[in-house]
Amino acid sequence: MDNLEAFNLLGNGVITFKNKKIEHINQYMLEVLNIEFLSKKNGIDIFLKTINIENEENLFLFFCNYEYFKYIGKTIIISQKKYDNLDIFSFMLITHSLLGTIQNYEKEHVLDHKKVDTINIDSKVAKFYKVNEISQITVLTLYKGLPLKNLGKILRLSENSIEILVDHKHHISLLQSDDILLISNTKRGKFVVHGHVANTHENIFTINNFVLVKKDAHLRQSIRIKPTFKVIVEVTDTNYKVLEFTVHDLSEKGISIAISKEEEEFLKNKTSMSITLYEDKLPIQTKYLKTIYNKDGQVIKIIFLIISINKSSKKIHEYLTKQQNNIINEVHNYATSNE
Repeated sequence: MDNLEAFNLLGNGVITFKNKKIEHINQYMLEVLNIEFLSKKNGIDIFLKTINIENEENLFLFFCNYEYFKYIGKTIIISQKKYDNLDIFSFMLITHSLLGTIQNYEKEHVLDHKKVDTINIDSKVAKFYKVNEISQITVLTLYKGLPLKNLGKILRLSENSIEILVDHKHHISLLQSDDILLISNTKRGKFVVHGHVANTHENIFTINNFVLVKKDAHLRQSIRIKPTFKVIVEVTDTNYKVLEFTVHDLSEKGISIAISKEEEEFLKNKTSMSITLYEDKLPIQTKYLKTIYNKDGQVIKIIFLIISINKSSKKIHEYLTKQQNNIINEVHNYATSNE
């Protein structure tokens, strides 16, 4: 993209990143952030301090993982696009009146998953593949946090399921979950659906109960590992009492913690904690990302971005690398022993 100044003509905010560093902020966004009269460096520094983010790379990760953020009383929605070697983030300012309208709409249109016509959704997905003449598709499953990704071949499309020939290694994922992602390329970009493996015969998976997902849901900044042994997080409360929680999974960029509903509000506001790996207690700085619920609406885990790990970085990297290599060997041994 030759002329980033053209973004100054738009009536919405734009921030472009190159190699996770800010390349350009358009005039509208400067005005929204109240930094239009400052130099680029000073303006960015003030913005980062205001939202409590350490550097531009962490800001990039923040924008990748959040759908909106609040800045000096303003609610700003985030959307992302890629162009060549640039990551382009677009921002829309939401007024209080519009935000209230959106919240009311969401309350009135809560989706009851028990009433969803899954056969109709499955039919629409099958029709999409047929109309677009898609015969090859990327299949992605997870095993202990490790993404297993290969090309699959669509063998049959029907009203209530899809049959796909997959790589044999995907069978090991079924030992933990029947979840599967199907990713296809179209003229409009990637089309991603989440489904469930209803049946298998040799390397043929019968998949149904599809749900459309965000187009970037299949992307991961880094591999998340679910510990093979209990890993503890310690958090200090207002009375300086140390409370312990169990790590659900861990990456170099984020951590999720198994919790109950009663513990959610307490943890949300915590920005520092420590992880015990083997015999090492490692301090980390965190920022709340989101809470995950099960099908019954019960809280099962809370997810944080890891903003700063300082000297803990090497230890966490060594742990994750070791765990990842063990899982890769496990997948390889499973695939070769079941051929």
